[in-house]
Amino acid sequence: MQMLFRLISKLTLIVISAPIAYYGYFLTSNIIMPNYIELLERDILETRLIEKQAKLRRPKVLGAEGKIYRVKDIMSNPYKENAFEDLVRFTLSIETQDDSVLYELKTRHSQLQDMMVNYVKTHDFDFMSMIEYNDNALSGIVKTINNDILTRGYIDTVYIENFTFN
Repeated sequence: MQMLFRLISKLTLIVISAPIAYYGYFLTSNIIMPNYIELLERDILETRLIEKQAKLRRPKVLGAEGKIYRVKDIMSNPYKENAFEDLVRFTLSIETQDDSVLYELKTRHSQLQDMMVNYVKTHDFDFMSMIEYNDNALSGIVKTINNDILTRGYIDTVYIENFTFN
C-alpha cells in the first residue's frame, strides 16, 4: 500500500511538473531569449548610429591655432539677494578649428547672447566675480553650446574677456 502511494505521488509530481518544465522551456526559447537578443542588437545599432553622428560633428584638428568668434558687450544683472543693482559686462570668446562651426556661431549670435544673459541671471555676484577662473563654469558653458546650440560640430574652449562690474 505504501509502495502504491509513493508511486502515485511520484506520478502526480511528474504530471504536474512536466507542463511547468515544458512551459519554462517554451517561454525561455521562444520569448525571453529572442527579446534579449533583439535588445542586444538594438543596443549595438544605436551605438553605431551615435558613433556615426559623432564622426560627422567631430572637428578636423589641423594643428594650427583655433579661430575665435567673439560675442561682444554682453550685459546683464546677476542674481541678487540684496537690493543692490549690479551690472556685469563681458565678452564671450569661443574657440573652434572648424570653419563650418564658425559660420554657425555667426548665424546664432543672438542665441549665444541670450544664453549668456540667462546664465548671468541665474548666478549670483560672487560666482560671477570668479567665473573667469572657474574651469567648471566654463566647461558648463562649453557643454551647453555644444549640446543645445551647435548642430554641425564642436567648439574647443570658451574665454570670458573684458569682464567689468558697474
